[in-house]
Amino acid sequence: MFWVALLITYNDILTKRTMQPCFLLKLWHGFMFQISHFCDFYKIYYNEKMKAKKTGILIFLFVLIFLGGFFIVKEGSDEAMISNESSVAPKKDASIIYDKASVKINESTFLVLIADTPDKRALGLSGRKDLALGQGMLFVFDEPGDYPFWMKDMNFSIDILWINENYKIVYILENVAPETYPNAFASPEKSLFVLELPMGTVAEKGIKKGDTIVVTK
Repeated sequence: MFWVALLITYNDILTKRTMQPCFLLKLWHGFMFQISHFCDFYKIYYNEKMKAKKTGILIFLFVLIFLGGFFIVKEGSDEAMISNESSVAPKKDASIIYDKASVKINESTFLVLIADTPDKRALGLSGRKDLALGQGMLFVFDEPGDYPFWMKDMNFSIDILWINENYKIVYILENVAPETYPNAFASPEKSLFVLELPMGTVAEKGIKKGDTIVVTK
């Protein structure tokens, strides 16, 4: 529009013989009107452009926040219970080395592995093919409490004995099978130790609630 107006005005100049004051004033007013119209058009264009830019930034921030929240939730959901022995997620590291000790119950003695750290307790007997007769695993906790056990990743059945801080057996479960997973089992009384033995050991050796164990390292 601006350039068309200039061409029309220039054509008027060429077709007129004289440059009268009223004609020059008309020419000036027309020129200023076109300048004002062009400025208004540019202002509208600039405002729309800035509005679109702000909208794009807001959309980008929303997508960024959404993706960040998604990955945080996903990461949190991956922290699940994967231990066959406790609710602490184990580090299944072949470099874990267990100390050994002997546990005597009445006239029977068992060679046991000591699980006395969170990683050792979490890993427990999971992944092993079997547990030989006369062997077992003794779980040692930091303080008396309620310690549930389950059979995740277990390949054989076991007898489980919960023992208090006075080394007395307070609860026994016999023949706990891998198929019981994901059920968890706990003693109704607080315990400080938990002893796992091969299936059938409790019945064979006549072990019962109230018996005392002796641990020798």
